[in-house]
Amino acid sequence: MTGATTYDFFSDATRDDPFPLFHQLREHDPVYETDFGYWYVSRYDDVVRLLRDTRLTSGRGVPDSLGV
Repeated sequence: MTGATTYDFFSDATRDDPFPLFHQLREHDPVYETDFGYWYVSRYDDVVRLLRDTRLTSGRGVPDSLGV
């Protein structure tokens, strides 16, 4: 993982109100690699830059990452 902080993406509290987690990510780990193989990019300008980068492509998303 990229940051020293770990985040509980699947807690009941996060499910009920994810915005505090989003705020923490933006402030402390704007590009965060999870221990389950995903990257979270949480700042608008970073996301736009990634979406416009023609070198990047997408897979089929969750089915690919879960081996389905």
